[in-house]
Amino acid sequence: MEKLVDSGMIQGVIDVTTTEVADEIAGGIMPAGEQRFEATLKAEIPFVLSLGALDMVNFGSVESVPSEYQSRQLLSHNPQVTLMRTNVEENHAVARWITQKLNQSTAPVTVCVPQGGLSSLDVQHQPF
Repeated sequence: MEKLVDSGMIQGVIDVTTTEVADEIAGGIMPAGEQRFEATLKAEIPFVLSLGALDMVNFGSVESVPSEYQSRQLLSHNPQVTLMRTNVEENHAVARWITQKLNQSTAPVTVCVPQGGLSSLDVQHQPF
């Protein structure tokens, strides 16, 4: 997506899944990278951002989860993917990271905060 935005082919962005920001903060296997959101912000195009899936950090198999996270709330999504529930400190760090990026924008930005949970796992009767 970043390359398409850089090419000028995109006139606006709706970004609904930002889980890789949590991976960036907490050391997951799919980190956003420092440049996440920057192409969109630099292009000065309308940007709608949802906080989808920011309640989890992605790891590989259960055995691949770093030892410091073994006591955390983990969910084996499948044999190759283990999800770890973010904690309060990580959530604050994610919010600061995203806010610092969005505060650079000179174009319209809308942030949508899901009211019923940040993912399908973060709703009533689900593990997160």
